[in-house]
Amino acid sequence: RQRVRGHSQEQMQQRGDVVKLFVGQIPKTLEEDGVREVFQEFGDIVEIVILRDRRSGIHQGCCFVKYSSVAAAQAAIAALHNQRSLPPLRNPLQVRFAESGTNAGERGQSNSENKLFVGGV
Repeated sequence: RQRVRGHSQEQMQQRGDVVKLFVGQIPKTLEEDGVREVFQEFGDIVEIVILRDRRSGIHQGCCFVKYSSVAAAQAAIAALHNQRSLPPLRNPLQVRFAESGTNAGERGQSNSENKLFVGGV
């Protein structure tokens, strides 16, 4: 039985935890299928949302990826955050938990500091 942050994998699956990751530094030409190709090896993807400008609809260079398990999300972060770049961009992907809600403590996050990410400036 595999344990993730004090919870067995079975407990996580029974609770149906969906874990949302923020992903920055993706090429503005990369759409949902391309993002799925990069992230699907780490686990079952529930949803991908490409962030776009509300008025123009222009790709913002970042997205959200939702996994069906905490373990899959942690594997994606470990393998991709500051580790891999997607051409033509040179800066590495930024991959982290998107939410700091009630389950954040289970993932080792705390609200001790607040950060604001501003991408594609």
